[in-house]
Amino acid sequence: MITLLKARLAFAAAWELIAKDLLAQKEAWNFSKAPKGGHAKIVSNEFAAMFVNAAGLASHNGRLFDRVSFARDYAKAELRPYGRTVSSLSPLERHNQKRRIAQAISAFIRVMVEFGLFEEVRPSRYRITNKGQQIYDLIQNTPVDES
Repeated sequence: MITLLKARLAFAAAWELIAKDLLAQKEAWNFSKAPKGGHAKIVSNEFAAMFVNAAGLASHNGRLFDRVSFARDYAKAELRPYGRTVSSLSPLERHNQKRRIAQAISAFIRVMVEFGLFEEVRPSRYRITNKGQQIYDLIQNTPVDES
């Protein structure tokens, strides 16, 4: 049986290999300084999860990813564990959440574009590249070892 923990560990290990390959295509990081661009973000499991979500949306929508829809889904998912909805927030809470999510999504999208996983089609619309689609397909189709 595959447990959630095994699946998460397998996903993290697979993403580490993917990130290593993506980083090999970039200028090396000088470890005596803070990382530039997406070097620090690309290795995180949070980035991997955001990429998989964006790629999944794109694969079901003619390879396109809409940042506005993604932000709406992100906001709902963030509030769900608290039993809240966007409509239950005060205007100030909604404003703060919207601004924070927009900043987070912008940072992730910049890295996805920087590493050639997505390309901007027009403002707020992105197309998954062949490289991004190949990585998504690899993640989606790689079996998890049950041992």
